[in-house]
Amino acid sequence: WWNQLPNHPYRVQFLLTKMVEAIAYKFSTTGKLALKQEQPTTAKSVFQLPPKVVKNQVKLDSQVAVVIPAKCCSAKDGDLLQRVISSLQNQPAYVIVVNDGSSYWPHLQPWVQVWTHSQSQGPAVARNTGIKAALDLGVDFILFTDSDCIPSANWVSEAHRGFLENPYIHAISGRTDAASHT
Repeated sequence: WWNQLPNHPYRVQFLLTKMVEAIAYKFSTTGKLALKQEQPTTAKSVFQLPPKVVKNQVKLDSQVAVVIPAKCCSAKDGDLLQRVISSLQNQPAYVIVVNDGSSYWPHLQPWVQVWTHSQSQGPAVARNTGIKAALDLGVDFILFTDSDCIPSANWVSEAHRGFLENPYIHAISGRTDAASHT
């Protein structure tokens, strides 16, 4: 960054900011505000430890769950949720929908598992509820989508293939296309 800012009026300010960040990082890792090098201790920084390489445990016959947090306030929201569920109907996965305190709730297909929060707790809590439900089913990996998305017809199998072909990968994110340019 220093080299990319030649003759820039904020070049020195940038350098000073980086120095403050380095000092703050040193303080956050040691609990001491010291600019001089201290004697080495037996404890190692996270950056000095070798990475632990762990395979993802996904197999050809792994069970998959799709978790969908949903808050429906109108028939339009319910229609969007029905659309995402329909896109998952022929895909090899459990479908778990977490109703996050919806004021309107559509009738869903019987193969969809629905968990309900009596009042809205937000999408992160709804996802966590879905994770627990999926783990109770004994699934090997969990996919997430939202109630206003439409996964492609091979979404689950492509994600499964991604984990199989990359055994040291633990999270995958795919391409997302918007319905409009807004």
